[in-house]
Amino acid sequence: MARSSSRAFSLIELLVVVAIIVVVVAIIIPSLGGARTVARETQSKALLSDIASASGKFTLDNGGRVPGYFTPAEMGSGDNATQGLTGMENLLLDLAGAEAVFSSDDTDRIEVNPLSNGSPIYVNPDLLGSGTGNYLTIDQGNLRYEEQASNAGDLGQIAATGFDGSRSLPDVVDAFGQPLLVWTEDAAGPSKITDFDEFAVEDSDADPAHFYWNQNASILNSGGIGKKLTDVYMDSLLGGSAQKSKRERTLTAILGNPGYPANLADPLPAVNTIYPSAARGKMLVQAAGADGVYLSLKDKKGRGLISSNQLNYGSNFPAVGETDDLIKQFDDLFISAGN
Repeated sequence: MARSSSRAFSLIELLVVVAIIVVVVAIIIPSLGGARTVARETQSKALLSDIASASGKFTLDNGGRVPGYFTPAEMGSGDNATQGLTGMENLLLDLAGAEAVFSSDDTDRIEVNPLSNGSPIYVNPDLLGSGTGNYLTIDQGNLRYEEQASNAGDLGQIAATGFDGSRSLPDVVDAFGQPLLVWTEDAAGPSKITDFDEFAVEDSDADPAHFYWNQNASILNSGGIGKKLTDVYMDSLLGGSAQKSKRERTLTAILGNPGYPANLADPLPAVNTIYPSAARGKMLVQAAGADGVYLSLKDKKGRGLISSNQLNYGSNFPAVGETDDLIKQFDDLFISAGN
């Protein structure tokens, strides 16, 4: 009777099989990660489009006023740098606060005011987006309570309370879990822009400009924000650790309309001397993108545009007659709203 025999794999053959598996896994995993990133970017773009659409409807219904319960000047005040109201929270009060905003206090409400001595309102955060009369419906997965940093560099935590233990307003977050920034133009800004300090500055306490960094100071001063707990304070071109003048130039670079330079000429002026004559829109909504940092200092795509830790509006114009929108060189997502 013949004896059957089986041949075992040699060590070399086993090592070859393992090597093949490692190579296949190394190819598949980055592809899956890339697919997830693309899917989240698509979801984030859809969210921004919903906000832009709702803002447009609000503006039409309210005589051209863009949404935001408090004015851009109030949001841009030096007070709000410590009060901590964000541009997105201010937007929600108008777009999703039909049954959440009150003129008097109660046990289920929190006091909201960007000014230390202004007239406050009272908001029940649990009612934001509920009931009828709202322009914007936000899925609960896109609402996040951030513990506001009381000092620059403090680590923000995932909590439904403020830094002092009190309740806070939620921010809207993108599909990567990072809060959205909303930049709203001050209609009281100069009718004709003749220099940088008339377009974007840190606060509104001096002469009015068109945009103020303090509209989002509490986020940009955070040492750890959102699901990724990113150190925006240190790693963002807009972060609080950056020199004030550099933050203002970067803000001008992203909010200025590349189609309307104020002083473009032939020959082309120095890149850091060109400023815009108009904004991209009355409101701009910004998502941090996949890296979780607003205009990251480490962004591979946009690194070539970063000069001395700032962006220049003039980088939109590599040569006279040519334009190349600089915000497309970062993984951040932008959309104009309220027009």
